[in-house]
Amino acid sequence: MNRIGGLQNSGKLTPMNKRNLEQGPWRIPDEAYCGSLLSLAIVPFHHIHHAVSGDIPEDPLLHVIGEVIAGSTGRALLFSAISALRNWHKALIAAMIEKQAPDE
Repeated sequence: MNRIGGLQNSGKLTPMNKRNLEQGPWRIPDEAYCGSLLSLAIVPFHHIHHAVSGDIPEDPLLHVIGEVIAGSTGRALLFSAISALRNWHKALIAAMIEKQAPDE
């Protein structure tokens, strides 16, 4: 058995493994959605901090909407990039395993 990067392989990719490599284990749209939802959970705490500290901006509605849009977009992009890198890394590991597998 070959063991590279935490993956075990007997030298052949099964149909299940091939399907996973094509789709990737980290679905980019799902991760973007999770990132934007996380932002919607974090932004209210930031505004509670503004209210408690007495540092309320002049136009609170514009401030809230701007931070919700910027936070959701930023975290969605961050989570998407991380999932794309993880998919790429998994494909790279699988290619290395396939190269090391003995031809039968």
